[in-house]
Amino acid sequence: MRLTAVALAAVLVVASMVSTARADVSTTTAQPWRRGDDALRALAAWRRCPELAQALMLDDEDLVVARRLAVRPAGGGLEVSLADEGSGRWAYGAWTWLRLARGRCAAAGYVIEGGKDAIWGGLRRISLGGAPLPSLTEIAAWHGGPLVDRDPEGPSLAAARLVVQLARDLADGVEPDPWPAQPAQPGRPRGSPAAVWTKRALAAVAVDDPWSANESGEAFDAIAHWPVRAPSLLLVAGDRWEIWELRFRARLGGGLLAVYDRRTDRHRWVWTTAYDNGDRAHFRVVVDERRLFVCGRFDGDARPRAIDLASGALRAEAEAEAEAACRRSP
Repeated sequence: MRLTAVALAAVLVVASMVSTARADVSTTTAQPWRRGDDALRALAAWRRCPELAQALMLDDEDLVVARRLAVRPAGGGLEVSLADEGSGRWAYGAWTWLRLARGRCAAAGYVIEGGKDAIWGGLRRISLGGAPLPSLTEIAAWHGGPLVDRDPEGPSLAAARLVVQLARDLADGVEPDPWPAQPAQPGRPRGSPAAVWTKRALAAVAVDDPWSANESGEAFDAIAHWPVRAPSLLLVAGDRWEIWELRFRARLGGGLLAVYDRRTDRHRWVWTTAYDNGDRAHFRVVVDERRLFVCGRFDGDARPRAIDLASGALRAEAEAEAEAACRRSP
C-alpha cells in the first residue's frame, strides 16, 4: 500500500472494531477509562511537561476531546489513549497509547498508523522525556495479544495470518500474483486475537515487502492488528464445502473468506481484500465442484477471482471461467 497526503502521525481507530480498553499488565483489574473533561483534569499534573503536552495536544482541549482522549490509572501513573481518524475517503490516522509516570515528565508507549477504517497498521515504539523505549514484548502485552515472531501454528492466528498479507507495500493496491496460499487448520474457521507481528514473522508468512515507514520516513518496528472477529457462514455448497466470511466494518468494504471441508473437518483462509468499493453486507461468490469464484469490484479492479477449494490457490488462468460464472450468478 502506498500512502498519500498524511499530514501528521495520528491514530488508526475504528470504533466498531477497536476497544480502547486495552490490557493493563501491572494491575490485576483494569480501572475504568475516564474521558472528556474528566480525562483532561486527570492530566493536569502533566501540563507542565512540554514534550508530553505537545504529544497529547493539551494546548487545544477541544481538539484533544474530539480525538477521543481517554485515561485511566495504572501502575502508579496513567494510561493514555488518543485517537484521530483523519478525514476524507482515503484518510489516514493513528492510535496512540502512552503510560505516564506520576511525578515525572516521562512516558513510553506506541503508535499504530494506517487507514482510518483498517484493522491493521504500522507500529512505532515511542518514548518521551527520557523514558526507556519499550520492547515489543511489553507493547504486545499492552496491546492485549501475543508477540508473533515466527510463522504461527494452529487455528488461533490463522485469520490474522491472512490479515497481515494486507501489510504488503503494494503499488496502487495491486495484489501479489500468486496470492500466498494459507495452511489448512482443524475445525471450522474462527477469529484471532489482537497481535503484534515482528519483521521476522512477516517474512516467515511471505510478506516479503511489508509497509516499513510512514510518509514522514519514520520507520515502523512491527505490524499490529486489533482482534479479528469470528466469521459467519456465507453459504453451503453441496454436501462438502462451506464458505465463511468476515466483512470489515469499513466504508470501503473488504474482508476475509475461508473454505471449510466437511469431509476432513479442516478449514483454510483463502482470500482477503482491503477494499471492494462498497458497504455491502456480504461478498458475492459462486461455487462449482472445484472452485470458489469471488465476484465484484476490488479497488477499481473488476476481475473476478477463481480460488481452488481444496488447495486455496488463486488461479489467474481461470479468469475467463470466473467471469462467465459471475455473469451467470444473480
